Amino acid sequence: MYWHVGFLDKALKEFQKVLVLDPGNRLAQHRMAVMLVYQGKYEEGLRILRQIPRGFNPPLVTYHYAWALVLSGQGEEASTVIEKYLDSLPKDPGGLVTSVRAILRAKAGDKGGAEQDIRKAEQLGQGFGHFHHTAYNIAEAYALLHQPGPAVQWLRRVIDDGLPCYPLLANDHNLNNIRQDPEFVALMAELKDQWERWAAL
Repeated sequence: MYWHVGFLDKALKEFQKVLVLDPGNRLAQHRMAVMLVYQGKYEEGLRILRQIPRGFNPPLVTYHYAWALVLSGQGEEASTVIEKYLDSLPKDPGGLVTSVRAILRAKAGDKGGAEQDIRKAEQLGQGFGHFHHTAYNIAEAYALLHQPGPAVQWLRRVIDDGLPCYPLLANDHNLNNIRQDPEFVALMAELKDQWERWAAL
């Protein structure tokens, strides 16, 4: 809950407590790495993700590993990880890794490839319980393609579906292209107000 609503320091402390009690807990290690990535500490997060065996929940770990690589500017390695995963698991549960490839293609200026991946990720994500993560990646891809309208629409879907994480949106450099868009500015004002009210509780 702390993670999804944006209290990242609190979430990190909870996962640290888990690892004191159970040092080999892979899920806690994974979550801890994700918190670090959300805070922009990409290399710290990647260091932990690299230590988690590839066989532990491949869709989840591969998704966050590839996403962290993209965010840290390591696109070539991210592409290798993505293609290897999609070759072995083309159904890509939730469209998670496909949506990261959409970000990578958008960064490279491949509009057609990014939009193709967006459509495929949306199709693969039908009924997926954690689709808000796929949806967030889709929003990032649209922002990188300089399409603020769809980007904001997807971000609103992300928030409504259970990921109203203000610090993530505030710090994500993949959203920089849309930061001056009036709809995005209004969205961020709403989200910040909600986050601050929750923090006061």
